[in-house]
This record gives sequence, structure tokens and C-alpha cells, in this order.
Amino acid sequence: SDPTSDGLVSKYDQLIVNNTVKDEVNLNYENRLTDDITLNLLGFYQQTDIESTNNYGKMGYAVENYMNYKDKKIGFKPKLKLKYGEGSNLIVGYDYINNNLTRDSEMLMFSSEKYRNDLTKETQSIFVLNTNQVGKFEFTQGIRYEYADFNTKRSYKKSSLSSGNTTSKTSIEKDTTMENMAYELVGNYLYSDTGNIYIKGERGFTSPTPSQLVDKINGVYIDNDLESETYMTYETGFKDYLFGSFFSGAIYLTETKDEIASENFTGMNFKTYNIGKTRRYGMELNSEQYIGKLTVREGYAFVKTKILKDLDTEIEGKEIANVPTNRFNIALDYRFNTKLNVILDTVYSSGYYTNNKNTGGKQNENIVSNISLNYRPTESLRVFAGINNVFNEKYYNSVSSDGQEFDPAAERSIYSGFKYNF
Repeated sequence: SDPTSDGLVSKYDQLIVNNTVKDEVNLNYENRLTDDITLNLLGFYQQTDIESTNNYGKMGYAVENYMNYKDKKIGFKPKLKLKYGEGSNLIVGYDYINNNLTRDSEMLMFSSEKYRNDLTKETQSIFVLNTNQVGKFEFTQGIRYEYADFNTKRSYKKSSLSSGNTTSKTSIEKDTTMENMAYELVGNYLYSDTGNIYIKGERGFTSPTPSQLVDKINGVYIDNDLESETYMTYETGFKDYLFGSFFSGAIYLTETKDEIASENFTGMNFKTYNIGKTRRYGMELNSEQYIGKLTVREGYAFVKTKILKDLDTEIEGKEIANVPTNRFNIALDYRFNTKLNVILDTVYSSGYYTNNKNTGGKQNENIVSNISLNYRPTESLRVFAGINNVFNEKYYNSVSSDGQEFDPAAERSIYSGFKYNF
């Protein structure tokens, strides 16, 4: 509850408190132009504002930190669905997303250290997804092309408060573009009215965020020449309704080239880099049971990871950071009537390494329970309330790679709200 009293931090370490405000607006429009043609338009706006001001004494001197962070996303996603033949359809779509992040921060002590970031990523994608059904067999083919345009501006200036002179200054500005392609092939066998088994092959990608293209090492901004990561996934799975219960499961193997990894260090230093080649394999199992008004849901995920190849031979053969090996969840959903239900869900996550060298110990395992109450007075309105982290589990959202800074997860919290569809 108080890390300073428990000896977890020294008298020179400080707790940082952030105030966060999030706004999100979504608008979805669907029009069935004909029996076989449907147009869907999705637009959204998201903004996150984080502000923090911290005043504290360090080694007997007054220190003030200030930070203002804004993350804005604007998107537009139209798509057209065309039905043809028996059980076959074609979906054609376009995605546009503009993401802008700005951050202004300043630290005052003997000098003034000012930081300014203005980072933008504009993404445009087109995709085609085709599904054909032949008897009990279903075949899906998909392709996506993405073009991303990045603009990165970071600057840092240090001035003496006594003289007003600039003692050091560093900045970086770069424009980058990236192109990526993704493909998907799926074969699905509908062996009964309730069951199916599938096999899938997917070649996908993850392009960087605008904040990942520049590193900061010892206070200096450095261009890191980051590339998009690409992966191949092979997966097979099933789902069915048996003995009054629903079951689904899958096993998979994923090999990734140039996996994007980020590390944060004490003193606002950070770096992002590509790992040569990695592998993940695992399984997922889910089930539901229905006992009168009670629905019980269980899920288990297992994943093993390994860094196969990298220029840094020190991390070869190690586990990938920030990936728990085991994750289990159970949820109890009790429906009092058609309008009112309560859900208690509990999630267990095993520990994991916080860096790819697998040094400094693991993030702690944790068990978190949440409870929520939903009331639907009409078909259009849902009123809800709940308690997150009911039993006040202590764990971290993240730990810096050098093990010196910790971001604690939220303790017990209460929320309420409503959702209205019209």
C-alpha cells in the first residue's frame, strides 16, 4: 500500500501519479442495398489525454516534473459485402486511420529539461475476403495491402536556470513509409449441424507504432531503422456442442521474422528493435456449461516461446519477454431474468520474463477477479456497474527491462455506465 514504508523504494525514489481522460466516439451505418449487397460504413474518433505534475525533494533540492500527453486516432472503414451462389460471399473494404501522438514534458531542478514529441502515422489499407461453400466444405481466401506513412519529430533541450544558457540540445526528425501484404487461406469442414473442424494458414504483419521508430539512449535520440514484423501461422481447431455443453479448441505454430520488441529503462531511456526470428506454439481450449439460469465458462491458453536467431547471440534460445506460459479463466454468469444478470470472472496469469535476456527475474503471477451487474430495461438500453480486482490483487502492468521502474496495475475500482443503441 505504501512502498516507502515497506522498504521497496529508497528515499530518493518517487511515486508518479497520472490523470487520464479517454474519449471515444463510434458511428456505424449499414444499408442492405439489395438482398445480396450490403454496405457498411464505420467511422471513429478516439483521444487519450494524460497529465501529471509532481513536486518532490531529491537530495534536499526541489524538483518539479510536468508532462502532457495526447493520443488521437481518426478512422474511416467502408466495406461492401456481395452474396453469390449458395453460401458464398465476397467482402471488399478500405481502412483509413490517422494516429497522432504529442507529448510535452519538463523537469526543473538546477536546469530546465524540456521534451517535445510530435509523432504521426497515417495508414491506408485495402482488403478482399472471399468465402465459398461446397456441400459441407467452406473455403476462405483473404488478402490485405497496407501503406503506412510516418512522420517523427522528437526534441530535447537542457538550459541552465541560473544563466538561461542552453547547455545541451538534441533533436531528430524523419519521414518513413512502409508497405506490407497479408494473406490467409482457411479450409473448414462442417461435419454436423453444431460442429466443425478447420485448418488455416496465414501470412501476416505488424507495422510499428509512430513512437517506436526512434530510440533514446543516454538522453540522445537515435534512428533505429525499425522494420515491420512478418509472421506465418499454421493452425487447426474445432468447435461443437456436446453433452449439453459448448467446446472449442485450437493448436497453432507461429514463426515471426523481425519481431518488434521494446525496452524501457530508468531515466526515460528506451529502445525498440527487431528480433531476427522467433517461434511460438501452443493451444487454446474453451467450454461453456448451462445449469438452469447459470452459465459457466472456462478457458485455458498455453504458449511456449523461443528466440531462434538474432544478431545478439546472447538472447538466442531464450524465452520471448512479456508472454505468460499459462493463462486460465473461469466466469459464472447468473441470469435472474431476461433483464438482469450478474457475472463473476476470474483470470489467472503465470509469471513471465520482462526482457529477452531472461535476466532480473519474472513478472509475478497473479489472479484477478471482477464482478459486473447488467440491467436491460428495454432492448435498446443497458445499464451496468461493477467492481474490478475485487480481492485487490497486487501485480504490475509492466516492469522496466532493468527492473528499476514498475507500473502497478489498478487495485480495486468501481465503475458504472450505460449503453444505448438506436
